[in-house]
Amino acid sequence: VNGSGQSSLGLRGVEQWTKTSPRCVTVPGCVAAWVDAHEKYGRLPLRDVLRPAIEAAEHGFPIAPMSVAAVAAHRSSLPDDFLA
Repeated sequence: VNGSGQSSLGLRGVEQWTKTSPRCVTVPGCVAAWVDAHEKYGRLPLRDVLRPAIEAAEHGFPIAPMSVAAVAAHRSSLPDDFLA
């Protein structure tokens, strides 16, 4: 299962997006791959499989110090709403 999908980088009207922009992540392709993999190989209900991810998205989660340092180092190049 390949969930990479197409990057939004090539869309018209979004010239401000760069290859390092967090907005270039192919989230829809990733989620579609989870569903495809679940349909092919899953045994548990999808809601049970995704429950930990949903809880993390709703309540937050700790990140590694290396990730904190990477965000801090590139803060000036991130969109203003990136950390919102």
